[in-house]
Amino acid sequence: MAPNGEMFFGGINGFNSFFPDSLKNNPYPPRVAITGFKLFNNTAPIGNDSPLKMHISETKEITLSHWQNDITFEFVALHYNKPEKINMHICLKIMMKTG
Repeated sequence: MAPNGEMFFGGINGFNSFFPDSLKNNPYPPRVAITGFKLFNNTAPIGNDSPLKMHISETKEITLSHWQNDITFEFVALHYNKPEKINMHICLKIMMKTG
């Protein structure tokens, strides 16, 4: 690190420098779209005998039985500026019905 705070990193194509305090978060977070839902690694059908009554992208709530405990969500981040830099964090809200 230089006395003025500039950092230097070298590689096979030369070196890069930057000031760590000038790094900024992306002010335009990506819009996320859920594109698929699977039960036990099989795409969940839409219909009366399924937890999905409409396409997953239009579904606001899913009710599962206790034995339906292997689920997968497929999703995309709709952002095209450096998509390899997008990190996703998922939080599921679980509501238990008793009685």
